[in-house]
Amino acid sequence: LVTLVACDDQNSAPTTQLPRPALVVDPRLEQGRNLLRHGDYARAADQFRSLLAERPDDPAGYAGLASAALKLGNIREAVLACSTGLAVDSTASELHNTLAAAYAGDGRYALAIAALDRALRQHPDFAFGHANRGGLHFKLGQYQLAERHLRRARQLDPDNPVARRRLCELFLKTARPDS
Repeated sequence: LVTLVACDDQNSAPTTQLPRPALVVDPRLEQGRNLLRHGDYARAADQFRSLLAERPDDPAGYAGLASAALKLGNIREAVLACSTGLAVDSTASELHNTLAAAYAGDGRYALAIAALDRALRQHPDFAFGHANRGGLHFKLGQYQLAERHLRRARQLDPDNPVARRRLCELFLKTARPDS
C-alpha cells in the first residue's frame, strides 16, 4: 500500500494556512496486513489488537482484526470488530463487507445482505460488494437478483475473478449458455 498524502492544489492562491500533515499509516497496520496475506492469522490479529489498543479510532485496524478473526473462525470477534469499527466510521465499505462475510459464515444471510446493502447505498460502485451480494443471492436460490448484482460487479470491474466465476456458476446452475 501507498502512504496517502494530503496535497494542496498548486494552482490555488497562496494562503497563510500551514500545510496539511501527511496521513501516516501505522507500521503495525502494514505488518498485520502482510501477516494476513501470508496466512498467519493469529499473529495478524495480535498485531491489529496492539494497534487498536493505542489507536481505537482506526477503522482499518478494525477491518484487519475482523478479517483475521474471520479466518480464525472467530465469528463473534469478527462481528464485534466490524461493529466497533463502523461506530468509528459508518462509511467504511470494507467493514460492511467483512461484517457480511461474518454473518454469512454464521448462516445469517439476511443480516449479511443488509450489511452489503448499507455498503452499496454509501458506495454504489463497490464492485466487490455487488459480487458478494450476488453470491449470497445465488446461495439462497434467488438467481435473478444474483445475476443483477454479478453483472453490475462485472460492469464496474470487468477483470473481477469472483464475479466472473460466480456468473459462470449461475449460468451452469440455471442451464443458461450466456455469460
